Amino acid sequence: MSRERLLVRPKSRLEKLPAEIIQEIFLRCLEINLPRASIYLARALSDPTIYTWLVRLAFAKADGEGSTFLTEHFLPPCGVVGHIEPDELKELRTRILECRWCTLPLIRSCQLAFLNHVIEYKRPEISIIPDDRPLLAGFAGWFDNLESCNKALNGQRGENDLALRANRPGHELDGSDSESSHDYNVAIWFRLGIIEIHAVGNNQPCGKSYFELPCCESSSIPDKLLCPPWTDQKLEFLQLISTRAFLDKDTEFRRATRTLRRLIRDRDFATFARLLDLRVRIECYGFPVIWPTSNVVFRAALKYADEHGDPFVRLLVEERWEHIDPEDILLKEKLLKSLLDSSHT
Repeated sequence: MSRERLLVRPKSRLEKLPAEIIQEIFLRCLEINLPRASIYLARALSDPTIYTWLVRLAFAKADGEGSTFLTEHFLPPCGVVGHIEPDELKELRTRILECRWCTLPLIRSCQLAFLNHVIEYKRPEISIIPDDRPLLAGFAGWFDNLESCNKALNGQRGENDLALRANRPGHELDGSDSESSHDYNVAIWFRLGIIEIHAVGNNQPCGKSYFELPCCESSSIPDKLLCPPWTDQKLEFLQLISTRAFLDKDTEFRRATRTLRRLIRDRDFATFARLLDLRVRIECYGFPVIWPTSNVVFRAALKYADEHGDPFVRLLVEERWEHIDPEDILLKEKLLKSLLDSSHT
């Protein structure tokens, strides 16, 4: 018997099942590591439809709507998908974000389907006014040019990208009074995947509804978004979830510091500057903060500094001087000396 045949392991009972059955088992147990168990299982579960269902299941948020929002038009039948406890959902989100197949294009396609689903789901309660209905067909066009959309760079949503007007079904207003021409405002942020529906004036039949995808609450930013190669798509993905998922657990800022040190060592100033502009979530804080820069980052900038004017040192001194430990006078002196020396060369 050849050595190659001896190395071939017989398939297990699970691996012998048809791909459709393996996929249903996977959706019932939602064990993200199952594809890593063998090449046979990985092939059966390597399906864009499975990936899409997982993202929709884990990252769709509908405040106040309960589980009824996740209809069979948006997800597989309830009898196929396993039940997820809140704590399990947090872990599932982190595991999915870590997967190689969880990419920005997949998230964007799920966002488009999600926004359309929200409008359809709320149809029994709200009716977009006739003048605004043509705008519903243009949702896909917004995703072709997201540069014009709100990026929430400061951690706040700010002004919406599109506002639609809606009424209660059977309650069509004549529009003669601009202050009471509709019952609801439907605000949409395409880049963020958010829809917010709120009543106008004293009309409060359904209050406020909030829908979001991706909702990364209590999950962690994956390592794959914190290392090279740095691409525009990777940085956009990082920016999308940076104020939703946690970068670090505490004020030691281990991952934030490690990422910046590597960029300094690799002399990737463009990415370094871009990360410093990001707002991120730290688990011990209740709000997004500017990307942390500990004293370790300043020392790394000095260690790898260019003798003829170093952009990393200059940027840190100009924009993050107040982040230096006040008691570290020696570090401040070295930074200023580095700037003065470079100005004389």
